[in-house]
Amino acid sequence: MATPPAQKKKTPATVEKKVTKTPGGLSQILKNVVKKGGNDGVQKKGSAVAEVPSKKDKKHKDDKDLLNPAAPSKVVPATNEKNESAPTAQKRRKKDPNAPKGAKSAYIFFGDKERAKIIKENPNFSPTEIMTELGKRWKELSEKEKRPYEKEAEKDKARYSEAMKSYEPAERDDDEKQGKRQKKDPNAPKNAKSAYIFFTMKKRASIASGSSPTEIMQKLGKMWSAMSEAEKKPYEDSAKKDKERYEREMAKYKRKQN
Repeated sequence: MATPPAQKKKTPATVEKKVTKTPGGLSQILKNVVKKGGNDGVQKKGSAVAEVPSKKDKKHKDDKDLLNPAAPSKVVPATNEKNESAPTAQKRRKKDPNAPKGAKSAYIFFGDKERAKIIKENPNFSPTEIMTELGKRWKELSEKEKRPYEKEAEKDKARYSEAMKSYEPAERDDDEKQGKRQKKDPNAPKNAKSAYIFFTMKKRASIASGSSPTEIMQKLGKMWSAMSEAEKKPYEDSAKKDKERYEREMAKYKRKQN
């Protein structure tokens, strides 16, 4: 005997939810709205009765979501509301080679004299360790021991002040004012070399060729610092002559420009 097919359960389009009692007879008013309004009353905003989707509708929606997955939302980076650009670093003004050398402090005079002793006593010290030791020794000096260096600093300050009276800074052109790099004139005289440059030109070849450029400069710096004033004298004389050469050539160059 054949089994009769199961009767399909009818799902009402709308289900009336149980409304709890509320003060003022509000529950009875809501029931009347649902009965009179039908589907229209159910869909009104603020109604206590909502349309409940059937199981078939839910399954159909789930299948649709699987076939057409929602596209991932794009992440929009946070932007500044004022759209202010980051401040750019101010370019450093090129130093005038003809400007007087700045006055040295008492500590600088002390360092020029004491640095060679520290390097001789501690040949393995790094530049940072040398500076630390200099600062330590300077603090240990009494006021009487510092006085000779302070006198040298006072003399050098007077020298600088006097030199600045006759110094006229070179005028900057429009490109330099705007921070643009000025093209060097190939006919302009070569800058004067310092005593240290003359020293490195002579001693660079004596350092092992296997060293890196940084290591070579570090070794040259230590060699220069360890030298006495008498040993530096030939290089300082060469620098003095080269400065005189530069001044002569620059004066001649300026006359041609005018």
